[in-house]
Amino acid sequence: MLRTIILWAAKILSVALVLWWTFFVFASHGFSFASLIETSVPLIILAITIIAWRWNTIGGVLFVLLAAFYVYLVWGAAETETYLLVSGPPALTGLLFILAEALKRR
Repeated sequence: MLRTIILWAAKILSVALVLWWTFFVFASHGFSFASLIETSVPLIILAITIIAWRWNTIGGVLFVLLAAFYVYLVWGAAETETYLLVSGPPALTGLLFILAEALKRR
């Protein structure tokens, strides 16, 4: 029961991340050439989401790596709150997928 709740929370959060990043790209650039280039971020998150729905552990690790990669890219250029707001949700999503798989094996 707990595993099911955690797994569905991770799935809902992963879809919310895809929708939020897609909205962010189109809200900031509208439908333009720049938005086509920047849709790579939502597409990467969508690919990781598809992987995580099939293979929870691998997808969870990819979400955590995505969050760590963002922190690596902007290290020193942003405030701590920005790190938490941008990399926190993918890291949480990844940890939830990993936890759901760990509970399944237990």
